[in-house]
Amino acid sequence: AMVPNNVQAFDQHVYAGAMWYFEELFGQTIHDEKFDPQNPRALDLLERVFKDDLVPWDEFMKPAANIRPFWRPVMWLMENLDNAKWDIMMAERFPQWKDRIWAEARKRFAEDAQEGHRRGLPLVFDEGGFFFPPRLSRFEISPEGLSLYDLFTDLVIEHDYWGFMPGTYCGPDNLIWHEKPQWLRQINERFQKGITQD
Repeated sequence: AMVPNNVQAFDQHVYAGAMWYFEELFGQTIHDEKFDPQNPRALDLLERVFKDDLVPWDEFMKPAANIRPFWRPVMWLMENLDNAKWDIMMAERFPQWKDRIWAEARKRFAEDAQEGHRRGLPLVFDEGGFFFPPRLSRFEISPEGLSLYDLFTDLVIEHDYWGFMPGTYCGPDNLIWHEKPQWLRQINERFQKGITQD
C-alpha cells in the first residue's frame, strides 16, 4: 500500500533488523516509560553506547520540533552514539538476533517480490538493509554485517530483482566503498550474473 500504482519500479526498504531496534534499543530506552531524558545515563544500555559529551535533551529538542514525535528521541539518540562503542555492542548482540533477522529478510523479500511481480514492476532493493546504524559505524563492514548483505544478494537473485544497493548507506562517502571495494565488486558480479542466467 505504500508504493503508488503509478511508479516505474517497486522500491523496497527491508529493515530486517528493525525488531532489534524497536524491541530492545528503542523499546528499552528512549521509548520506555522508565526513560528519564534528564538522566539518560541511568540506563545501562545507553551508557554503553553514549559519547562522553552528550547533547542535552532539552537543547536538542528545540530545533527538533519539526521532526515527527516518534523520531525526535531517535534522532537525539543517534546524535549521541559513540561509533566504536556501538560497534562493540552490535557485535555482541547480533548473534542473539541473527536467526530472526534472517527470517525477517526472507519474509520481506518474498512478500515484496510477490507484490512487485503482481504489478508487473521491476524490483529494486534500495537501502536500509539492517535498519540504520550511526553514520560511519563499522559494524556493517564487519564479517557479521557483510554476511547479511551476502544473504540479501542471494535473495535479490532468487526473487528476480532488477536493482540492488548493498548497504544501509551505500554511496561514495560510505565506508564500504573505500574499505571493501573488492567485496562490492564481487557482490555486483554475483548479482549481475545471477539475474542474467536462464
